[in-house]
Amino acid sequence: MEIAEAVGQDKAKANFDVPFSKFLADEEPEVRSAAVKRLGDFGILLEKEFLIDKVVPNLKGLLTDTFPYVR
Repeated sequence: MEIAEAVGQDKAKANFDVPFSKFLADEEPEVRSAAVKRLGDFGILLEKEFLIDKVVPNLKGLLTDTFPYVR
């Protein structure tokens, strides 16, 4: 969130959406876990449509993740 504050909310919204959704689908469970933990923070920055179209489908898949910290 420090980066988002440094670059400004508008730039953060424009540039953080795709990388964040990729973190949720990363092959490393630690990356997915960290992304899930920060979802509340990033959810504020992301557009509603993007959350519905890209993030929610990723979250559905994480419900059955083999790594317990991701679930």
